Amino acid sequence: MRRIVVVPLLALSLPALASADPHPIIHYGRDFVVSSSCAGGAEDALPPLVTIADDYRLKLYLNFDGAKLTNGGNDSAANKTDLINPATLDYPALDWQGYGGKEKALPLVIDELKLLFLNYAVEFVTERPASGEYTMAMVGGIGDGCKSGGPGTVGIAPLDCKNSRKNDVVLVFGNKVSGSPRQLAYVIAHELGHSFGLEHVEEQKSIMYPALNGATCCWMTSNVQPPSTCNRTSQDDAKVLTDNLGAGPGDQIAPKVWFVRPGAGATLPPSFSFEVAAADDLRIHHVVISVDGEVKLELRDPPYAASVADLSPGEHTLRAEVYDWKPNTTSIEIKVVVDPSCAGAGSCWAGPLGIGGECAAASDCASGLCLKKAGELARCSESCDPATKLCPTGTSCETAGDRPVCAPGPGWTLEAAAEGGGCALAPARPELLPAALLLLLVVLVPRRRAPRG
Repeated sequence: MRRIVVVPLLALSLPALASADPHPIIHYGRDFVVSSSCAGGAEDALPPLVTIADDYRLKLYLNFDGAKLTNGGNDSAANKTDLINPATLDYPALDWQGYGGKEKALPLVIDELKLLFLNYAVEFVTERPASGEYTMAMVGGIGDGCKSGGPGTVGIAPLDCKNSRKNDVVLVFGNKVSGSPRQLAYVIAHELGHSFGLEHVEEQKSIMYPALNGATCCWMTSNVQPPSTCNRTSQDDAKVLTDNLGAGPGDQIAPKVWFVRPGAGATLPPSFSFEVAAADDLRIHHVVISVDGEVKLELRDPPYAASVADLSPGEHTLRAEVYDWKPNTTSIEIKVVVDPSCAGAGSCWAGPLGIGGECAAASDCASGLCLKKAGELARCSESCDPATKLCPTGTSCETAGDRPVCAPGPGWTLEAAAEGGGCALAPARPELLPAALLLLLVVLVPRRRAPRG
């Protein structure tokens, strides 16, 4: 006979949420985890591990819009759950204002969840699947009417040791969390983790630790917090997820990286600044900048901009290497020339600009693509793949003219340099150099390049 086992555990209180600590503690609902197990809790009495075909992807339906839940059973398609107290409950939709607005926050939540589950056979959707089994995460409300053990609880889920049911319902009290999109994603991942067979652990960095903190990062191996319903003393999060969900394809899309400034062939003074743009289908981890093969710095957050000083006269190689979270990596190199006299001679030249650089014509841009829009500064662009839509932060893959390019939004027109032979001149206007250089240089006049062709 099956029974529902309530594991009594201690809870954090709400005052912890109001702490001035820069890493506020968010409570997962440590006091109330529901377990489906057989009488006596014997591991061998649980259903056998379900074999998952290589091409099977369990759909994870993220329901942010609210729903009418019915007490009894555990069926995502019928909105039935044992996690509520009344016979029926109108579960509220998520208030996105607590996360900076839906348009901004929703993609960040989904991208974070994709990162966390990219090695497992799951697929996140925000529309209810028309058929088939799927797990549903109800995200919204503050827990009113739900079974929870204390005011600090922000989520509740069935603990399914073998993931024998694919139609679980988990509840996340998203309107109580109200923080960063990443925090919300961690809470959702934690509750989904229970439905996939993960228990609470002692390692504070693990997603399955019962309270979110500044160290929370990933799935880990750790001792299980007693008592264990699944009869474990330790838990390898990744192994449990792989066993219970199947292995996913991982992150097969490498990031992209561009030099915004300087451009290839630029003539620069010994000290100058640079900027790199990077993009990934999920998220950039970091960018490494090297000069002549020597690593100079590692940049973790955009904008990826910094400066180098006192380079010797002559040719130098700048290299930017970008990593995503797998990690996949992509790199780009450009050569520039340092000339200490270029400022006084008026021959400093920033070179053809990368994506995001201000352009007057398509010939200003390394890509030969200049975006223009009334009332906006013209910017260099870059072609993008409509399938992956990889573009730097602040831009998206849009159609301008008849080609997909990275743009700051829709409505831009595209000026493209002519392909093939012909001649081109550098723009007859001062290059826009960084403010740090403007303090050093009295006169900036671009070097007029001889016509090519």
